[in-house]
Amino acid sequence: MNIIHGDDQRVFISIRRTLDRLPFPLGASCFLLARGISFSYDLDYRDGWFNISQEHSWIVTPHNNIIDLYPMGIVGGPILLDIQSPWCLLYKEGADWSTKIAASNMIQLFKIIERVRKEQERILS
Repeated sequence: MNIIHGDDQRVFISIRRTLDRLPFPLGASCFLLARGISFSYDLDYRDGWFNISQEHSWIVTPHNNIIDLYPMGIVGGPILLDIQSPWCLLYKEGADWSTKIAASNMIQLFKIIERVRKEQERILS
């Protein structure tokens, strides 16, 4: 297995800090979080299945690793997975879960994530 690229590690740490500062509970799902983080960090998200049957969404890093913002069956998160890890075999792309998200919830979450991310960048600079 390769060492996860430093750029991916840095974006993961920033995302984790942002999620840690979000005012939960937001009623956020993996579908909503993936889209919000994708928008705020200019990353791609994927819709599909986890472990064949569970509807799920996640982030793909610039170096094709997976950031699971809302990992299933795990307390805590997000997690960063090396694309060569056998765990990545549990993630299968190929769906569109957009209909599972209310537009008003998405806009509200996007605004909150963006505000928290910018505040975090200001503090760290």
